[in-house]
Amino acid sequence: MEEEANGNENYYSRMKRRVEGIKVVLSMVMVHIAVAGMTVLYKISADRGMSLRVLIAYRYIFGATVLCPLAFCLERYTHTV
Repeated sequence: MEEEANGNENYYSRMKRRVEGIKVVLSMVMVHIAVAGMTVLYKISADRGMSLRVLIAYRYIFGATVLCPLAFCLERYTHTV
């Protein structure tokens, strides 16, 4: 019975390591997909006559509105003195 519990523990620890490795790869793939989609949208917008200055301003505004609340929530309890 003890060997069976030990085997299950080893199985779960191996699966945990595999899932951690898969998380890294999937997050990298998702970032690349997002960058490719953004590039396609930039190309379409530029071809239809949108000013590149306005497009870049929208990019920075959107990035700030997404990342600032995320940073405030994730870094709320970390204090550096």
